[in-house]
Amino acid sequence: MSYGVACVECGGEIPYSRDGKTTVQFCSAKCRYKARDRKRYAENPERERERSRRYYLEHREQVLERAAAKRGRPRQPEQTTCSECGDELTGRQRVVCGPRCRDRRYARLHPEAYAAKERRKVERRKAARRQAREDAS
Repeated sequence: MSYGVACVECGGEIPYSRDGKTTVQFCSAKCRYKARDRKRYAENPERERERSRRYYLEHREQVLERAAAKRGRPRQPEQTTCSECGDELTGRQRVVCGPRCRDRRYARLHPEAYAAKERRKVERRKAARRQAREDAS
């Protein structure tokens, strides 16, 4: 159950049974803090940069240790199959294997825009056929 409104930070639904600290604008404390931090940075970016520099100077060793620990972790495996046809991806391909699958994916994810694009294409072709008939006669 939700309030029927979207979180201003992530766009997700705001659950009705949330904790008392969350305002009706955000779906979670994480989104609330993220929005607060973005607002602070927008108000005075130099103050936030100075704060970050000061923290790094005071905690340099711990920051570098955390970064070194992350370097050793394996990454999430990249997607290896096409999201549309299931074929193996090669080279720099990340989601789909080629133009046909890219067009299929676009049509699936953006049905209204795809329909409008197809309507424009049909109109363009009709106009070209009309023009060809007029030129022939």
